[in-house]
Amino acid sequence: MTAQAKAGKRSDSGFKKEAWNEVTLAFNNKLKPVLTKQQIKTRVQTLKGKYTAVKAMLSASGFGWDEARQVILVHDSVWEDYIEHHPKVADYRNTPMPLYKQLGELFDGTFATAAIENIAEEMRNRTAKLRVLSPSQKAIKILQKYYADDLPTSSLVQAFDVMIDEKKASLFVVMEPGSARDAWLLKQLQD
Repeated sequence: MTAQAKAGKRSDSGFKKEAWNEVTLAFNNKLKPVLTKQQIKTRVQTLKGKYTAVKAMLSASGFGWDEARQVILVHDSVWEDYIEHHPKVADYRNTPMPLYKQLGELFDGTFATAAIENIAEEMRNRTAKLRVLSPSQKAIKILQKYYADDLPTSSLVQAFDVMIDEKKASLFVVMEPGSARDAWLLKQLQD
């Protein structure tokens, strides 16, 4: 499909009939069972929908991209808020999308030069690194959100100090909210 787009066989409303015919022929020369042009069009539309959803997530605050694993990076609380409003994408969080960059070229119609692509990739990686919070940062956000109203300020500050320890912070972050997490936190404050 990308080759067809680069060859100019795409219009504003989609790919030209000639492009679909060539893609169908190419698929059927390489793959079995034979696919119809309509089956290929349907699959391309499905990929476009997934690409569009992932692109929307990446443009939202709190989302990043793990280039190595080809998956979305997002903190649990941000994800929960997002899927509350977009339940159809609930399965996308840990599902790799190895063709994301190529789908962007195909559906966004951009065919960047190698130099521009390298700069864009570097910027995406920097942004993703900035968006990924450390366990300590995640723990402090949870403390501020769930404990600020219930703990005295001095205890909250002490809890922040506890979360400097990455192991304790990691444990705290994965604990479900409730009495067990509360009891664990109080024990840490007493130690």
